[in-house]
Amino acid sequence: MSTKNKTEETIVKTEDTREPDQFSTGQSAGIGMNFTDAELKTLSNGILSLIEKTTQAKALIPDEKVHMMIDGYCTKLQALNTRICRCV
Repeated sequence: MSTKNKTEETIVKTEDTREPDQFSTGQSAGIGMNFTDAELKTLSNGILSLIEKTTQAKALIPDEKVHMMIDGYCTKLQALNTRICRCV
């Protein structure tokens, strides 16, 4: 059994984000991708920036329906960032 160090590439599996009727049969599939730790940290920082900017935009919009949509989007971004952070 070998241990990985921080400079080795990490495999991240992502969910298929396509709509069920968009080029697929509706089944979600994993996609294997290799990222270095530095790349994963960059992705995480980008997602955190998206969350911050989305929250700022929410403050500018009075519509409660839009707030609910933004909250759902931020929840998905937070879950994605958590998955990325587990790989670092």
